[in-house]
Amino acid sequence: MRADGSKGANMSYMADAATWLVVLIGVVALLATIRRRSRGPGSAAAGAVYDMLNEDKRNALEIIVEQRAEARDPEDADGNLPDLENPSPLR
Repeated sequence: MRADGSKGANMSYMADAATWLVVLIGVVALLATIRRRSRGPGSAAAGAVYDMLNEDKRNALEIIVEQRAEARDPEDADGNLPDLENPSPLR
């Protein structure tokens, strides 16, 4: 209460506090939304890492990816019968 008996300063303080509370809640809600949307580095980061690799590592990476693709190819799930009967050693 002020010296003249009015409650103006107290009400102003409460209004300021309420405003800051609303702003704080808004910031927290915004940060929570941003965290839910972020899913990781994505394809752009994978492309950047690929560009940083030297040529030998790129070739090795392509071979690994191709072998994994072959292993999961649904058309060749049974495999090639001659290769299954007499498997050749890995290179």
